[in-house]
Amino acid sequence: MNATRRELLAGGAALVGGGLAGCSSLPLVGCDAMHESRIEVERETPPEEARDALAPIRVADLPSAEREVAREAIDSGSYAECSPESEGFESLLGRIGDHRDRQQRRSEADLTTVYFRTEDARYAIRAMVLDQLLSY
Repeated sequence: MNATRRELLAGGAALVGGGLAGCSSLPLVGCDAMHESRIEVERETPPEEARDALAPIRVADLPSAEREVAREAIDSGSYAECSPESEGFESLLGRIGDHRDRQQRRSEADLTTVYFRTEDARYAIRAMVLDQLLSY
């Protein structure tokens, strides 16, 4: 069977798009890694022994600008901005850092991972502000 030019182009676009889909860890265009802040999320259940000390950030309870950033990170697996960050992103990063600090005060364990909580899942957050890890 001979493929038409249109079928070949469509197949090539799908191949290139699929190959780039996993590149969310690449730096933003025009932004070097030293000036990039990023949230990466992965659906994950917190370890049972740490659940009492963990209180995930409920996405539904976030202010709208922070909720939009959190939803984007959950939907795509990551969210990044160049410095200076938008108000919603900067506020969410601050909330993640504060949350991590509260978790660590509540437990003797080293609870450095913060979680988002939606109605049906929990997501481990890896957050970086410039070159400093907030949650990992």
